[in-house]
Amino acid sequence: MVVTLLIALAVFSYLLGNISFARIVAKNKNVDITKQGSGNPGATNTLRTLGGKAGLLVFFFDILKGVIPAIVGVFVFGGYTGLDNYIVMYGTNESYLALYLCGFSAVLGHNFPVIYKFKGGKGVATMFGVFLVAQPIITPIVFVICFICMLGLKYMSAISMLFITILVIVQMIFIPSGNNVGLYIVLSLMLALVYFGHRKNILRLYRGNENKTDLMKYFKRKKVNNEKDNENNSKKEN
Repeated sequence: MVVTLLIALAVFSYLLGNISFARIVAKNKNVDITKQGSGNPGATNTLRTLGGKAGLLVFFFDILKGVIPAIVGVFVFGGYTGLDNYIVMYGTNESYLALYLCGFSAVLGHNFPVIYKFKGGKGVATMFGVFLVAQPIITPIVFVICFICMLGLKYMSAISMLFITILVIVQMIFIPSGNNVGLYIVLSLMLALVYFGHRKNILRLYRGNENKTDLMKYFKRKKVNNEKDNENNSKKEN
């Protein structure tokens, strides 16, 4: 019964992960995100292609793709007993395993969506959502630290890999005592998935020709474009 339920939740999570918000947002602007920039249907390429607001929108919804399956896994396997006793961080082996199995399945769906011929993103934002549920205090702290490093270094790929690596290590430290082989395996697979998704970035980092991402530039560019549009509209009206 437990195995059947886990499989059902994993399938649900995988299908949820198939929803490509980068494609949806880009299509709404008459753009094929897979033919722009890096061609990756994720938040970073959306940011570079369509600007800050579109990138943030995709980032937010990709996070939700990790949050929702993780929460479902926790609730189904008893990792929540009320507002005064949210026990994910101190939960049972079963609730942890369900949380991460559902989260991992959602990431698989994001990275290898069957409805898009297995051509998806890199899964960092979706993993972020999973860890937000598992470690709701530590995860935002690590994110802020990595975000500050990102503003300085501007290597999105390197910071993304560092971010997930730290979270995986932290979660392994906080795993409850007992038989946790399955949980260690799922966490290790999540980490491996991040590095696999960034394999080309790793090679470019090694060669010294990795693309930098200046986050502020994309928001400023959007503001400048809006000012130009308003100026053009005013001229037309006159």
